[in-house]
Amino acid sequence: MSQVNYAAMSDQELRQYFLLHREDIFLRDAEMIQTAITFSQYSILNLQCVAHQPK
Repeated sequence: MSQVNYAAMSDQELRQYFLLHREDIFLRDAEMIQTAITFSQYSILNLQCVAHQPK
């Protein structure tokens, strides 16, 4: 995936970019959110397992 330099874009260029790529951006963000949720769930399960280990 190529990097986009948003800082170098004018307001009009940013608007056009996001209008053209909004579905890609939405899907990428949704995937990142799902990854974060999965990681959080894994972390919680891991903490629960550690908390219930015999001492």
